[in-house]
Amino acid sequence: MDYTEIINEPWRKQAPGIRELSGIELPPLQQMRLPNGITLNVLDRGDAEVCRLGVFIAGGAAESPSQTVASLAAALIREGSSAYPGSGLADLFERNGAWIDTSAHGHYTSLHIYSLNNRFAEVLPGVTDMLLNPELSDDIFSIFRENKARALETELCKVASVAMRESDRIYLGPVHPMARLEQPDDIRRIASDEVRKFHASRCHASNITLFLTGRIDTGAVDTVVKAFGGISEGAPCSMDIRLPQGVWTPEVKYIEVTGATQAAVRMTIPAISRKHDDYEMLRIAVCALGGYFGSRLNANIREAKGLTYGITSSLVGIDGYGVINIACQCDDRYVDAVISEIRQELNRMKSGDYTADEIARLKRFYMTSLSGILDSPFSVMDFYESAHIADIPSDYFAQQLRALEMLSVESLREMAHKYFQSDISLTVVAGHKQ
Repeated sequence: MDYTEIINEPWRKQAPGIRELSGIELPPLQQMRLPNGITLNVLDRGDAEVCRLGVFIAGGAAESPSQTVASLAAALIREGSSAYPGSGLADLFERNGAWIDTSAHGHYTSLHIYSLNNRFAEVLPGVTDMLLNPELSDDIFSIFRENKARALETELCKVASVAMRESDRIYLGPVHPMARLEQPDDIRRIASDEVRKFHASRCHASNITLFLTGRIDTGAVDTVVKAFGGISEGAPCSMDIRLPQGVWTPEVKYIEVTGATQAAVRMTIPAISRKHDDYEMLRIAVCALGGYFGSRLNANIREAKGLTYGITSSLVGIDGYGVINIACQCDDRYVDAVISEIRQELNRMKSGDYTADEIARLKRFYMTSLSGILDSPFSVMDFYESAHIADIPSDYFAQQLRALEMLSVESLREMAHKYFQSDISLTVVAGHKQ
């Protein structure tokens, strides 16, 4: 075959045109209430004969005796149950081509099971049994506990982890449940009964919410209703939600990390909650500051001055409060210069010197990120699940689109003037002070 004509076709020499994304919309969920009060959220979407069930149980790191207790409880339920002891659970899922994952979050514990549709009814009894009747053997517990302790020992050698822990401790305050800083030996003192008690205290219908997605038919829904509809209601979990009670100070806090070859710089600025009218526009402004590769911080501190390999900023809104985090790592000698440049960029955002190209790039990046949520049934449901655990408003996706439509030089300048206040920030540096 002669490929010359194909290679020389005129259209191959023309770059594809660029057009703005528009008209994206988040598909709605179908909801039903099981007889015992459990809410089942269903998204029937996709062509592949696969499905995923997400089980969210109220009560996470904040409600447990320690953050590691919640993490251990989530991990250990995969290691055998009453009906499937020892490796029985793993054998059940492996034999049927299923995959399972568990995680502990701030106020929830989650479990996900991915399954072929024609095997879903076979694997779901294992899921309910591991939730209601986990084996939690002492031998497996001891192994997992030691793994957690050693993992923390490794993390405490990383300057970024040390800076984040110290920053959280200071701004949240010493009594905040998410500021309890464990040491490896604290983890080694955790008893297996603590984990058992914490897990059993929440596994009731009143604490469970379900998310089913994939190519869903009535058979899959009936299977879920049969498996979870008989769980007793029990007492609802009391969420331990508190506002930060720490102290904000502009002084830089240095933490010495023995043997560190570079430093981690972390600046935290108090912000607003997700329910504030400015939240979405502020989120876009924080993205312009340091939320993507073309951001102000990255262009200046990484590309122009070469002080760091990468620097990021993010807006975190949870539990009725919000913070802006700016983080990077650099050579110990550059710490003061990096902090100075961060503060200069925060102030420069207030000047309104944004070019049309910068606004266009920001809009395209942000819109592309939003459209990525619609990539698959699982990514769509990821959004809904995140909204559930973070108490995000139901119209949050639409709010982001509306904010993007209103994006302008003036809106970015307004957000910077209101919230980019480095004089009330908290800056922590972990490494070796020069």
